[in-house]
Amino acid sequence: RFRVAESLLDTWKKIAMRWRNIPFSQQTNSVFGLPELYDDLLDEWTHDAHIEERNRILARLQEFAEKKRTRVTLFSGDVH
Repeated sequence: RFRVAESLLDTWKKIAMRWRNIPFSQQTNSVFGLPELYDDLLDEWTHDAHIEERNRILARLQEFAEKKRTRVTLFSGDVH
C-alpha cells in the first residue's frame, strides 16, 4: 500500500481545491479535480474503498470456476 503517498496527495488535494483557480493547480489536477497520482491511487484494488468490491468479485469468480470446472484468468493494469 502507498499510505504515505495517499496521505501526501490527500493534503495536496485539499490545497488544490482551496486554490484551484491558480495556474499551477489547474495543470496538476485531473478532470475529477484531484491530483493525477491521487486519482490513480484511489482506483487501486488494494485501496480501502475497493476491498469489499474486490473480495466479492474474486469470490464470484471462484464460484464460477468451481461450478463450471474451468480456470479464470484476471488481467489487471492501468488504462489511459
